[in-house]
Amino acid sequence: MKILSLLFLVISFSHAWAWKEIRSEDGIKVYKKKVEGSGLLAFRAEGLIDMPYAKSLALLRDVEEATAWDEALKKKITVQDISDIEAVTYSVVDMPWPLKNRDLVVTNKLHYDPATMELVVKSSSVDHANHPPNDTYVRAHIKFANFRFKPVNGKTQLKMEVHVEPKGSITDWVINMVQKDMPMDFIQRLRKHTAVYKKGPNKGVWDMIQAQMADLQSEKKKLPASVSSNN
Repeated sequence: MKILSLLFLVISFSHAWAWKEIRSEDGIKVYKKKVEGSGLLAFRAEGLIDMPYAKSLALLRDVEEATAWDEALKKKITVQDISDIEAVTYSVVDMPWPLKNRDLVVTNKLHYDPATMELVVKSSSVDHANHPPNDTYVRAHIKFANFRFKPVNGKTQLKMEVHVEPKGSITDWVINMVQKDMPMDFIQRLRKHTAVYKKGPNKGVWDMIQAQMADLQSEKKKLPASVSSNN
């Protein structure tokens, strides 16, 4: 009986931390999940998005362009340009009155995951001597923000997971209520601006795209003809 009770607790605990679908719209599904040690939810979105693949990656790397398509950003600059695929950025996020605006210092790096053949942008908050916290803004914290990209049938397969802590005096339930729309809004804005974006990826990003495409082509050749023709 004790073993059965323990098993029930384990199953219940696992279910509590599982992703739960909360929205489905325009081919995009949004999920939420509890995060251990935090009253704030993590959010996930995924779907096949009709947008140019290489340009979507180029747009995310273009720090100076960010305020043109992300309405929440009042400012975004490069703090440290480490390479074509890695940078530390500083952002100021607009908040409704009477709340103070939030600022963030974030490290961003593009990776290639050969196991899934996805390009992955990983972002998280860091400390930086050039941009310490100040009294003008509340320093927010990104625990993780991962964006996975893969071309599928002429579209962009995008998966994103994010956990953001705005800090300050806002209660957790209000933050969760507001942030549940963030993944869908982000993807819709990204798709809209990518359609009119004129620049292409830099060399480092392009080299990763080429490596990804080579692996995808190689994998496609391994499939039986009947399967390969459907992809």
